[in-house]
Parts: sequence; C-alpha cells; structure tokens
Amino acid sequence: MSAVVINTQKLKAQTQLKFSNAAANYAHNAQVQQQSSQQLFEFVQSHPTGICLDLGSGPGVNCDMLRTYFPHVIAMDLSFNMLSTFEQGIEVTRCCADMDSLPFQSSSLEAVFSNFASQWSSDFSSLINELYRVLKPGGRVYLTNVLSGSLDEIRMAWQAIDSEPHINEFLSVEHFYAIAEQSAFNVKHLDHQVHQQYFVRPIDALRSIKAIGANTKLSHASSGLMGKQQYQNLLQAYPATDRGCAVSYHVGYMVLEK
Repeated sequence: MSAVVINTQKLKAQTQLKFSNAAANYAHNAQVQQQSSQQLFEFVQSHPTGICLDLGSGPGVNCDMLRTYFPHVIAMDLSFNMLSTFEQGIEVTRCCADMDSLPFQSSSLEAVFSNFASQWSSDFSSLINELYRVLKPGGRVYLTNVLSGSLDEIRMAWQAIDSEPHINEFLSVEHFYAIAEQSAFNVKHLDHQVHQQYFVRPIDALRSIKAIGANTKLSHASSGLMGKQQYQNLLQAYPATDRGCAVSYHVGYMVLEK
C-alpha cells in the first residue's frame, strides 16, 4: 500500500503566500467572517488589565473591538502582509508567527480570540492544548472553526470535472465538540451554524474564496493547470438556486475557560 507524505512546512508556506496575496482586499471580501465575529463577540467578557491574543488576526479587522474589552491586544498571523495592512491608529502589538508554534510563555494571557483561523492548524487538538498552556487560570478561548460541509457547492462543481480533492477536509461537528469536551478546559459554549453568501455568477462565487486566501488545498492534489474548457465546465456545474450561487460555511463556535 502506498502513502502520500505531506510536507507540512511546504503547505504552511503555500498558505502564507495565499493569504499574503489576499491581504489588500481581505477586509472587503470577508463578509461571512464578519458575521461570525459579531456573534463570537457576544460571548466576550471584559478584562480591565488583561492581554488578549487575536489568533490568526489577518489585517486586524477585530482588533478595534477587542481593544474595547482588553487594554492590550496581540495580533498574531502567519502572513506578514496581513499584519502590515493594519489601519493607522489601531493600538496593538503585531506578531508574525505560526499558530502551531505559539511564541508565548505559559500562563501569560487572559484571553484568546480566534475567528475563521483555527482550521488552518495542522493539529486542532494540539492547538487547544497549547491555548490551555498559554492562558492564565480563569482565562478564556473565544473561537470559531470552519467545519465539514463548508464549500460543498464548490466541491460539487469540481466533482463534475475530475475525482481529485480540491477542497480542504474540515473537522466534523462531532470531532469539533469532542476536542472541546476532552480538553482540560471547562466548556462554556459549543454551537454550530451555517452561514451563506450568495453571488450572481458562479465565477464570483469561486473568486470569493480566492479573495480571502481560502483556496489552498492542504493535502496532496494534482498540480496540472486547468484549461479554458475545463474551467467553463466547472462554472456550468456550479449549483445555482433562485437566490443565486451560494458559498456555504459551516461554522463551529467554542468558548472555553481554564
């Protein structure tokens, strides 16, 4: 039996490049991410002296709001370009680092906020354990994760073209819940919801995930280039409804306390 060995560092570099290329227009295109962050903020508790880590901060779209809850915010992202696009006046500490190798001392943070980022971890369970390590007692994690069922419209369109996996494999809802419940944290909230964004044309739906850097396939895939006719076939295969061409995200919500 043969096996495919995935070079994690190479995949991380590919992900970093995709998000760096999307940095300039990320805030404008990340509409579903804005919806999920608004819901996640409903759980955030203020801390008058605390440090909050915005894990996978992107261009800092949540930092202003986080500063209303915490006096000190650390914006951390794998992409330096994302961090360099911060608007002037946002008073945060920026840190370019990998979430799978957190550069923080144990028991040094009061909170971790992470929206639409933790699905890029190579080991979500280990990430949760690391968040437990860096948080102080009583510290909280406020997190969303993209779950199985996300981007299914795009997956269905690709299935009409070839048998290659073109969409990332996401955690199931059950696995997402189990990781929280089996961690050392006290689980304060677990939930999952479906967020959808609609587009007039299939090409706009496909471009939407590229515009936010989310089109990296974190596994083995064909490296062949797509021809013009194949691309047209992909567009024709994209499922459409009366409302237009949907891009669906199944989003898991998690609030944990140390």
